[in-house]
Amino acid sequence: MTALPIPPNTTKLLGLGVDIMDILHGHLKNLLYEAQGDNESGEPTDLYVRGVLDTLTEMYRLTYGLIFAKQDYMGLPHRTDAQ
Repeated sequence: MTALPIPPNTTKLLGLGVDIMDILHGHLKNLLYEAQGDNESGEPTDLYVRGVLDTLTEMYRLTYGLIFAKQDYMGLPHRTDAQ
């Protein structure tokens, strides 16, 4: 099996019982901060980077939807706090 790159501490988080969607959500949030750059507005001026940021934003929103859908399916209340 080919070893795929995973973010640092992912294996540890999985071992602690953190849901994979929560890990993905957190990783996407970090990528969003990186894509926003260091300018004052937080909006990238490069069109390619803008497209990357838009894509990451949609993926981030999707993880919220999937997390809430899973909680609904399992009859769990929605968690809005980080664990």
